[in-house]
Amino acid sequence: MSEKCWRVRFGVIVLFMLAILGQDAMAQNLTGSGATFPAPLYQKWFRTYKAETGIEIEYQAIGSGGGVKAITEHTVDFGASDLPLTEEQAKAAPGILQIPMTAAPVAVVYNIPGVDGPGLRMDGEVLADIYLGKITRWSDSHITRLNPRIKLPNLKITPIHSGDSHTTMLFTHYLDRHNANWRKDLGWGRKVAWPIGYNAKGCAGVIGLMVSFPGSIGYVELSYALKNTTPAADLRNESGKYVAPSITSAITAMESMASPTGEWNMDDTFTATRGYPLTGFTYILAPGAGAKASLKPFLVWALVSGQGFAADLLYAPLPSAIRKRVLAKVAAMD
Repeated sequence: MSEKCWRVRFGVIVLFMLAILGQDAMAQNLTGSGATFPAPLYQKWFRTYKAETGIEIEYQAIGSGGGVKAITEHTVDFGASDLPLTEEQAKAAPGILQIPMTAAPVAVVYNIPGVDGPGLRMDGEVLADIYLGKITRWSDSHITRLNPRIKLPNLKITPIHSGDSHTTMLFTHYLDRHNANWRKDLGWGRKVAWPIGYNAKGCAGVIGLMVSFPGSIGYVELSYALKNTTPAADLRNESGKYVAPSITSAITAMESMASPTGEWNMDDTFTATRGYPLTGFTYILAPGAGAKASLKPFLVWALVSGQGFAADLLYAPLPSAIRKRVLAKVAAMD
């Protein structure tokens, strides 16, 4: 079945579900809170869904930790998180479904005078050594070996990093996976104890600081790199290929990260054997039982019709094979 036919078929299913649930379900507005990373796409979904169904969805972008806390304490109808639940969190919130909704690539950006175009190659080991302070100049042999066709200046490298963020989580996981010293000393997460460099507030802050520091390197959501015409590096994935960040390469990465069973554990979520390696899912956390009747049809709508809004906002729509498996998980909600 073609992608277009598949979308039409599930669009009909959404309307059918809404009709079955009746006016009581249609009248149920929803509340949610959590991750800031997918908030622009979620707000687009909520506005469009309200226009189509009359259901209003109030969402507070308070961060993934807040979303997990809210759904665990049953103060919202759904939560949102950029990380799958830990074992401890899952025990505190039994029956919660973790539903991948979209993904987006994080670009490694640079400001090297005379090197204005894309195509600079980087891998996890070299990037980690830069952020550890072990590689301090662009002319270092470890970098030039990856980039024999680019003339790199003998310029000091200034690492820029973001604070507690989804981008930091993905970036540090990539470093952790490919550099033993980073893994031993710093690990990965939304916040780490950076040994060098300048800290910026969010992606806008990273771009702003990089303009002030020739020779700087940083990481931002792809939308910020494109909006500011900041060149982004090709990154080495698990298959040894160097891939540029794009929606297409993020979709390929998602396809390679999804486990055959339809579950997403920590390794599946962050390890792209194909496509662009700095790509990560973001999740809606929903009650597996006892959810408001209007939540299930919204989730189906977001996984079908809503995916059509993703690329324009520089999020990667879920590949059809993954959507089918996620929709099956949503269909099992009581």
